[in-house]
Amino acid sequence: MLLPALCLLIACSKQSEPEPRMRARVGDRELLESDLRSLQGYSLLSDEELIDRWINRQILLSRASGDNLLDRKALSSKMARFSSSLELQLYLDSLTRHYFNPTEGDLLAYYNDHPEFFTFQRESARIVMASFIKFEEASAALRQLRASSNRDSVLAFFNYDHMLIARDQLIPELNEAIFSAQPGNIIGPVFSEFGYHLVVVESRYSQGAKIPLEIALDQVTERLLQIQIQSIHISIIDSLSETLDVEVRPR
Repeated sequence: MLLPALCLLIACSKQSEPEPRMRARVGDRELLESDLRSLQGYSLLSDEELIDRWINRQILLSRASGDNLLDRKALSSKMARFSSSLELQLYLDSLTRHYFNPTEGDLLAYYNDHPEFFTFQRESARIVMASFIKFEEASAALRQLRASSNRDSVLAFFNYDHMLIARDQLIPELNEAIFSAQPGNIIGPVFSEFGYHLVVVESRYSQGAKIPLEIALDQVTERLLQIQIQSIHISIIDSLSETLDVEVRPR
């Protein structure tokens, strides 16, 4: 895979990269839309709750470094305890993944019961994209793809990648071609400053459409984990304590 080329084809291109959208600001610190998505992960908190937490944190951070009330010795001590707590948390996370074994029925039930979590926020498409340096190479590959009933076997000989993209995520030359094509169509060769590209449009999804389970599966799994995590942690501690001599004495 030519990962640098793919990076340039996606939003890394300055021509197609949208202006970052700011969601909140405290002084000269900004919370961008992309930062908010990173904070959210698979959290069940709303955008407003996450923004409030971020603002409160920035307000405290803006004063902490220059405030004489901050006890540096106490800070060092707490950082040492935090390091120990982080080690324990990472271990607990690993055990949690081991104990968490949802069935296909569990995942499907949560997916069907919570459609509001699994919808496309923008018009999107699943594609297969192959990139070539020379026009002749792209044209020859196009002829093979059109003549074959098994496109995967043809693509296996080229530099290609399966991608889920949103409208305006790619450079304009590819964006317009993909979102005006019907599923199953082969687009190209499309020229850009990065070479010649062939795109197989596997499927397209309108804004607000339900995300297919095979695409949303990781998100479904993480959301279900967050709901069950407390009971899983109790099971882990109970299981580990069986191998240890634990004693609690009255006062």
